[in-house]
Amino acid sequence: MKKRLRKKYHLKEFQELCFEIHFLYRGVTNSREENLFWEEFIMECIEKNGLNCGGCISAESWDFTAHSVDKSKTIDYQIGAVKKWLDARCDVEDANCGNLKDLWYGTSISMNDEMQKKPLQYFVQFVRKQAQSLLK
Repeated sequence: MKKRLRKKYHLKEFQELCFEIHFLYRGVTNSREENLFWEEFIMECIEKNGLNCGGCISAESWDFTAHSVDKSKTIDYQIGAVKKWLDARCDVEDANCGNLKDLWYGTSISMNDEMQKKPLQYFVQFVRKQAQSLLK
């Protein structure tokens, strides 16, 4: 596959990795305490470890996907650092960090080896799944 297509489909040297973060916040919501927690989470946990994140907050849980600022460099120590920071907090319960996975395709790293052999086939399957989920 040509370099231009590998870049377009985020494959091989252009692959980007991420991991998921899930936890329950048990502090006082809609308060200065929650705002302070939010600032500490972003500054001490995410940015300090060279990560970007996005996600959602609900009454049940806080769910994020995090990836390295340098997208090709997300590594296991960053997952451990986030998990350690969350476990040290008394206002966080059920902290869980997932394994590294492909940021664009949502597949595990081991599956990506197979995907790189037939990238267009996997890309088409991915787009079909996304379209079907939007139509439901």
